[in-house]
Amino acid sequence: MPKTTNYNLEKPNDNNIADIEVINNNMDIVDTELFNKVDKEVGKGLSCNDFTNVEKQKLGELSNFDSSGVDEHIGSKSNPHGVTAEQVGAETPGGAQEKANAAEQKTKQYIDEHIALTNNPHGVTAEQLGAMTVNEILTLKMQDAFEGVRVEYQWDAKKIIKQLHYDSNNNIIKQVDYVWDGVRVQRETYLLNEFDDSNQLIKTTIVTVTYTWQNGVVTKTGVVVT
Repeated sequence: MPKTTNYNLEKPNDNNIADIEVINNNMDIVDTELFNKVDKEVGKGLSCNDFTNVEKQKLGELSNFDSSGVDEHIGSKSNPHGVTAEQVGAETPGGAQEKANAAEQKTKQYIDEHIALTNNPHGVTAEQLGAMTVNEILTLKMQDAFEGVRVEYQWDAKKIIKQLHYDSNNNIIKQVDYVWDGVRVQRETYLLNEFDDSNQLIKTTIVTVTYTWQNGVVTKTGVVVT
C-alpha cells in the first residue's frame, strides 16, 4: 500500500476495501504531529517548535555563522566587483580631469585677456582715483604755455569783446571771445602747433575752452579739441 511523503500515512488504492486499522493508525500519526505544533499567538514570534528537525539544524548553523568574511566584503572600498564608472553613469577620473583642465585654461585665458585691456573696462573715473581729467590737464598745460605773451584787447561799448595773444613772431596763438546775453560767456581758443626737427609745422591742434559766468561765478565749463 502506498504512503504519503511527509508522515508516511498509508493510502489505500482505488480497489482496496477500507481498513479500520489503517485509518486509525493514520489518525494517530496526524494527532501526534499536530500536538507537537505550537499555535501562533498575536504579537509573539514563532517558536523553534514550529520548524522541522532539518530546519532547526539550519537555524542552529546560522546562529554559529562566522560573518567576518561577509563584513569584510561589505566594508571593502577597493571595488571588489569591478564596477566601472560607465556602468553607474559616473564620470571617469580621466574625463573629470580633462574637464577641470579645460575650465582652468579657459579661466586663465579670460583673466589674461582682461588684464591686458587698456580701455578702462571697469569704468574707473579720475575722481575715484583722485586724479585730474584729461581736459583739466590740457587746460593747465595751455595756461602754462601762454604765460608772458603780448596781449591785445578789442572793445565794444566799453566792454572787452575779444582778447588776442601773440607769440614772439607776432602770430596769434590764443584768442578769447566774450559774449554778454544775460550771462557772460568767455570762449578761449588755443592753437597748439607741433614742429619737426627742422622747425617745420606738422600739426595744429585747436582747443576751445568755454566758461559761462553768472554773478561772477563760473557755472559751466566745456572743452572741445579739434
